[in-house]
Amino acid sequence: MTDHLVGTTGPITAGGALAPPSDNGIRVIALLAAYNEADVIGTVVRYLIEQGVEVYFLDNGSTDGTVAEVQPFVGRGVIQIEDFGGGPGVSGDDQPFQWERILRRKEELARELKGDWFIHHDADEFRESPWRDRTLVAAIEAVDRAGYNAIDFAVLNFWPTHDGFASVDDVRESFVHYERGQHFDRLQVKCWKRTNARVDLVSTGGHDASFPDRRVFPIRFLLRHYPIRSQQHGERKVFQERRARFDPAERARGWHVQYDDIPDQHDFIRDAAELTRFDPDSVRLGLILEHRTVETLRADAELRAGDLAVLAEQKDLLQDKLSTLSSEVATVQAKLDAEWAEAAAQRTAAEALRAEMSRVESARSLAAETAQRFQEELTELRQAVVDGMETQARVEADAARLHGELERELIARRQILIETQQAHARVEAEATRLRGELETQLTDLRQTLLQTQELHARVAADAMRLRTEYDALRFAKDEMAREHRGASMALASDRDGIQARLEATERHLQSATTELTELRDSRSWRLTRPLRWIHDRLRQLGGLPPT
Repeated sequence: MTDHLVGTTGPITAGGALAPPSDNGIRVIALLAAYNEADVIGTVVRYLIEQGVEVYFLDNGSTDGTVAEVQPFVGRGVIQIEDFGGGPGVSGDDQPFQWERILRRKEELARELKGDWFIHHDADEFRESPWRDRTLVAAIEAVDRAGYNAIDFAVLNFWPTHDGFASVDDVRESFVHYERGQHFDRLQVKCWKRTNARVDLVSTGGHDASFPDRRVFPIRFLLRHYPIRSQQHGERKVFQERRARFDPAERARGWHVQYDDIPDQHDFIRDAAELTRFDPDSVRLGLILEHRTVETLRADAELRAGDLAVLAEQKDLLQDKLSTLSSEVATVQAKLDAEWAEAAAQRTAAEALRAEMSRVESARSLAAETAQRFQEELTELRQAVVDGMETQARVEADAARLHGELERELIARRQILIETQQAHARVEAEATRLRGELETQLTDLRQTLLQTQELHARVAADAMRLRTEYDALRFAKDEMAREHRGASMALASDRDGIQARLEATERHLQSATTELTELRDSRSWRLTRPLRWIHDRLRQLGGLPPT
């Protein structure tokens, strides 16, 4: 679309008026999704186009001729009709109502379409400027020129007060009584300026378009909402097309609560006396007077009222002191009343009465000064309480810190004690084991020593016996050698016997030598030292063969 219906625009001035218009228009696109809204969608789309707003239409599988109502506007304000249902041949009645899917598609369109501002729009609502003489686009351009990039809306829900609405009627003229939106519809930041950052609609279920560096215009725009248009429409929409198709996962997130309080057999036709008749001037004045900044200030005032209530309780603590002053004032007032009565009866006492009145005024001044002193004392007392609370907080924080440090130190020392006890137990066990091994080895050494001593005694006896025999044999041998020359014949006859005895003796010596050698090789060097000495001594004497 190349032509835009742009009205007078300009920055915001005092009192909510608009400054002179600019020459440059802006492109505003409404991202409008609908399901079975044929009786009202044509009026809504026509109104948006008249206001200078282009429409990108998402059809969510409508079966009642909704698309046919929008089709004549394609190319004349409607950019495109996108089939956003379940596909060809699949109606919305056969699939769940997935609101998150619609919101994410609108987020994508806000990035893809070449618009300056975007509106997250529904099929049964009319969005209007807070200034009656300005179109919606002109008002949005004024907000843009004032330096803001987001707009909030005030929701008015218009309910049917009769059951005669027809699709050829303008719903705004048929139903003129409304009530304010409920608490879950209070936040309606659904119009924003194009931004390079991603705009998030999903997080709040489409109620609050959020993005970095958002600046919301303080004056809300008007949103006229017509969710139900007749008894039959209400029963079909609420019980068949909405509640029965809401996605359970989205319900678990707190979405789709607007129809929770509607029972079966509900009468959707409302009594006009229970509603407010729409007065556009009054409503717009309210939007300007009760804007977002005022609401913020009112919330702050409520918080301050709570603080004042606390101060009032503290003030009661000084009431006893003030009661004394009140008694004095009451006494003076009683005297004043008596003197005025006397003046009425006796005009001659007028001067005295004036003097008494002067004294009363002095007393009142004194009372005021006393009240001022009490107020100063009260201020000092409040400051002292604040200082005491801060000191107490610091002391408690230090105590908590020291307690934590002591707890950690105690835990560390307990851990060291446990580790020490465990190490001591391990040392005790190791000492016990080593003591047992040493006792076992000592017993073995004692037994070995006894055996070695016994063996030493046997070896010594055998060595003495063998030495004696050896000496006797040598002596006999020498004798035989001397007698050999004279008795060769006798020696020859005895040679065999002597040789046998020598061989037996050598075998005996050889056996003893073997036993000594084995004993020397199988025992420690210290224990076999006596045996080695005997062995070496016998070898020196020539009684043992070389080993």
